[in-house]
Formats: sequence, structure tokens, C-alpha cells
Amino acid sequence: EEAHEKEKRRVEKEAEVERMRNAQKRMADVQSELDALRMKRADEEAERAWRRKEKAEAERLRAVHSQLSEAREAQKEEKERRMIEATLLEKEEFDYTLKVQAEQEAREAAALSAKKSAQNQYKEELQAQIVMNAVARKENRLQFLNEGRGAAADALAEKAKLEAIKTRKLTELKASGVSDKYLVDLQRKTFT
Repeated sequence: EEAHEKEKRRVEKEAEVERMRNAQKRMADVQSELDALRMKRADEEAERAWRRKEKAEAERLRAVHSQLSEAREAQKEEKERRMIEATLLEKEEFDYTLKVQAEQEAREAAALSAKKSAQNQYKEELQAQIVMNAVARKENRLQFLNEGRGAAADALAEKAKLEAIKTRKLTELKASGVSDKYLVDLQRKTFT
């Protein structure tokens, strides 16, 4: 009876030890699964963190590239603007130089034209005066002849000669370009 009781306790004890082993094993398995799960989650979190870091770095690089591109474009536009301003300024200076030169040439041409006009006028007046003086001398001679000789025939002949001289001189002066306004007095001149 006692031996049987001992055997029974021994079997129960072994069974209890086996249950405890099994429980420990199950706990170890659970712990292992928990560790594996934690490791998996840690790996996943590390992966996500790495991806976030990579994404942030990619976005930073994109932003840097975008800023550089904008800066280059702004620099290009500024260079083009300065070139356009320089070209416009150069054109304005060129146009101003042409304008000043044209005005100077116009003043010189006007002065030369006025000088030539004054010279021509003086020449015409001088030629008309010479003719008037010649005609006056002829008239004085005719009067002298009329008074001295009293010969009507000679006076008429001299008068006709003076008229012929006047006509010839008028023709010559007109042919040489003397204006009619300088010939009016000569045209009106009559011989008595």
C-alpha cells in the first residue's frame, strides 16, 4: 500500500513537472513569438523610417534643384534684360548722333544757300547798276548832242541806238539769270 502510494506521488510529481515544462515551453514559445513579432515590427519601423528619410532627402534634393533652376532662369532673364537695355541705349545714342549730325548739315546747307543767294543778289544788282550807268552816260551824251548841235536827226539816231543798247543789255542780263525784279527800272527807262 505504501509503495503504491509512493509510486502514485512519483507519477503525479513527474506529471506536474511535465506540465510545468510544457507550460514553460509554451511560455518560451509565446515569448519567442513575441520577440519575433517585436523584431518584425522593429524591422518594419526601421524600413519605414529609412523610407521616410529617403523620401525627405529626395524632396530636399528636388527643392534644391528647383531653387537652382529658378536661380539660373532668373539670372538668364536678368542677363537678357540688361542686354536689351544696353541695345536700346546704344540705339538711342546712335539716333541722337544721327539727329545732331543731320541738324548740323541742315544748318550748314542753309548757311551756304543763304550765302550763295546773297552773292547772286549782289551780282545781279551790280550788273543792273552797271547797265543803268552805261545807259545814263549814253543819255547824257545824247542830250549833249541835242543841245550842242541842235540836230534832230542825230538825236533820233542816238536815241534809237540807246534803245537798241537797252534791249540788248536786257536780253543779256535775262540770259545770264538776272531776276526780272532787278531789271524793272531799266525796262521803264525812256530816252528823250
